[in-house]
Amino acid sequence: MGSLNSMMTATCLPSFARAETRPWLIALVFAAAVLGISPRLPAQDADTLYRRGLYAAAKSDPTTAILEFTRVIQLDPTYTKAYEFRANAYRMQRKLDLAFADYSQAIQLDPKNAELYNDRGTAYISTHDYTRALADFDQALQLKPQFVIAYSNRGLVHQLQRDYNDALADENQAIQLDPKSFGAYDLRGITYTTRGDYDKAIADFDQALQLYPGFAQAYCNRGLAYQRKHDYDKALADENQALRIAPKFVQAYVFRGTIQKAIGHDDLALADFTTALQLNPKAVIALNRRGEIYAKQGHDDLALSDFTQALQLEPSDPTAYNNYAWLLATSAQAASRDGRKALELATKACDLSKWKSPEALDTLAAACAETGDFANAVKWEKQCLQDPHFPAAQIAAAQKRLALYQAHQPYHEAK
Repeated sequence: MGSLNSMMTATCLPSFARAETRPWLIALVFAAAVLGISPRLPAQDADTLYRRGLYAAAKSDPTTAILEFTRVIQLDPTYTKAYEFRANAYRMQRKLDLAFADYSQAIQLDPKNAELYNDRGTAYISTHDYTRALADFDQALQLKPQFVIAYSNRGLVHQLQRDYNDALADENQAIQLDPKSFGAYDLRGITYTTRGDYDKAIADFDQALQLYPGFAQAYCNRGLAYQRKHDYDKALADENQALRIAPKFVQAYVFRGTIQKAIGHDDLALADFTTALQLNPKAVIALNRRGEIYAKQGHDDLALSDFTQALQLEPSDPTAYNNYAWLLATSAQAASRDGRKALELATKACDLSKWKSPEALDTLAAACAETGDFANAVKWEKQCLQDPHFPAAQIAAAQKRLALYQAHQPYHEAK
């Protein structure tokens, strides 16, 4: 059983696609600092309060930013930018319902603003609502046909849905419009990695790094491509370089931990996942990966704790459902097994991944076998093995599980 492939791309949303990191905003915040605008200065006019909100957001202080933007809106209920950037601040706090309400209000005030649709689309990505995300990016591009970031973001959605041809079409368009967009090369590299074209992926990450040598994200993603090629030395070197550039880069700790896990260095992997969670207790992918190691080591209580936290943080994420179901269906410890609950969770993982994840089908087969439904266990295991996206390294183990199910035996992990 492996992690759902979609998780890799879900964590690779490039920083250039986030609304709060637009270059003009950075320039505005810098100007605010030069002019001496400070949260401590009194202010009564909406523009000054708005700049103070931007200043707080740039300082990673969403609470203060929200207070300032709210004061702006109280003074001027038609101040579109205040709604937009309050929404961004709410996203930083993971208060997505409030963020969506503000984006929608901003769009109502300024319905021809392509950036607003793009920003709301990126928020929909974080909730796995890809249908609404695509609709927003389509609208953004209708309003602004040369909108590079919207092409890249729409490509990301196609990538997450495993529509790789559509993803590459959008990413190619973004690069054609802006050949110096290091973020676009990085995103196309992620698509190539996800579909197994590792050499093309590495070439794109190389190009991104040539354009921006300090791009920690590209080092991080290139490391994952090297890992998929089983070139673990280069993979670790890239993650280490990403962390030298950005010592608190959570994703790099997660990816380095993933590499350590792949080569059997479970203690080092646990250390990296735990560091990632210390930096960001809401890092769902770190909870899932750490839980997988705990389960492998027989620490079912710790694994279930991590999977439960992951589900609470991301109830629409199929990976935690998949991991939780796998443990309940296959644990070496009989006291931990619960076939009926495993079947419920595995079905949910399949639903959330639109029945396109072979890993989720693999888990569903194990859950069916644990409940004694060997006919469906065989059916789903065969479907899993027929999926071209199922990792080659896991095929032999899956074939052995299939043989067990055909012999009317469930699969349990070795003690």
